[in-house]
Amino acid sequence: MRTIRNGLLFLLCAALLAVPLGCKGQGSEPESQAEGTAVSTAAPLDKLDANAVVLTVGDVPVYATTYRYQLRSRYDTIQRNNLYLWETYLTYVVNPSVYYPYPYYDTRTEEGIQALCEDVLAELGLEAATLYAAAQKGYSLTVTDQSNLMKAEENALDAIEELAESYDSEAAFFEAAGLTEDTFVRMYVRSQEASIDFSKLLDDYKQTHTVEGEALETGYARIVKETFEERYMDGMYAQYLYYYISGGRRYPSLYIPDDAIFVRLFVHTNPTDAQKETFTALAETDFDALYTSADNEFTSREKVGDLAIAPKDELIKGLYAAAKDTAIGSVGSFSKEADGKTTLYLFQRVEGETGRVPIDRYAGVREIIVNQLIGTFCMDEVRALVNDPSVTVRNEELIASIRPTDES
Repeated sequence: MRTIRNGLLFLLCAALLAVPLGCKGQGSEPESQAEGTAVSTAAPLDKLDANAVVLTVGDVPVYATTYRYQLRSRYDTIQRNNLYLWETYLTYVVNPSVYYPYPYYDTRTEEGIQALCEDVLAELGLEAATLYAAAQKGYSLTVTDQSNLMKAEENALDAIEELAESYDSEAAFFEAAGLTEDTFVRMYVRSQEASIDFSKLLDDYKQTHTVEGEALETGYARIVKETFEERYMDGMYAQYLYYYISGGRRYPSLYIPDDAIFVRLFVHTNPTDAQKETFTALAETDFDALYTSADNEFTSREKVGDLAIAPKDELIKGLYAAAKDTAIGSVGSFSKEADGKTTLYLFQRVEGETGRVPIDRYAGVREIIVNQLIGTFCMDEVRALVNDPSVTVRNEELIASIRPTDES
């Protein structure tokens, strides 16, 4: 089974990202969209028994209606937004203003569709396993927990009202979604309860587990490879860096492309001729003094440090071309005209290492990675219940009959 790295994130934001099928107006698509044809999945759904079960973890069921709704909604989101195109998918992943934590699926292929089906079912299995594991530990709902579940029920009803606005009636929405009000609310509330239970499981896990030494090094290398290196495309490092500088991300890309070089950068807008001469002379004699001076408008220098730039991946266009033939330790310059302003760039070529960024390079990364790994290891223990045939029973015939595009 494919590894799911996003865990309960799937369950918690599914209702927000899912756009039910067959609505009159499916909302606005991204302003900039790669070429591709969205495939309509709108079709009346055959009735499924509200209590039909695709799998059971212990005594906790995963309902067929929930699985079908999540699967078709996820598929529809991919098709409408052209997320089966790798380049479009990556723009969603990098941009912090777009919350899309899911893996990539090429739904133009049967392999991609099967991977989507498996992952949706695996995540719902994880939800059930979380509820089962919590019950086995004897957890009970606190007053706060009960209040949160009541709030989740209210939110579910609000979501129904909002989603139904795109239909002739709530009845039309439920027909298109293949759900009833009760099954929709049940789906919503169970996700919230699984989140509550996983928080308790994780708190217990943290009492007896930590991540350090070789386990941390190995785990960090895996996260960087899966999150940044394997997903890398031209311009991605610069995109992450831009969002980091502007405050949209807690850290930039933790992978630097292999063809990158490194510079220290001085920037000044509309320098006078005298200033330009002074700055250039100081760059030749004491670049460090120029770099740290109040005249340097590259105010993110302490946050960013030495700037990595590559032929097709640079924060400032033209900087790589100007710096690529400059020797280590030597300085260079170029200017750009834009919007009636002249910007002077002075740089010093420096040594640097490409590939995986050291874990302590950016403040807070070590703590974030440790917490992420602890959460992953805890979730792996819960997920093992789904993969244990003595605990989990699958209805393979019913599972196979449910497809994202068929009238299943």
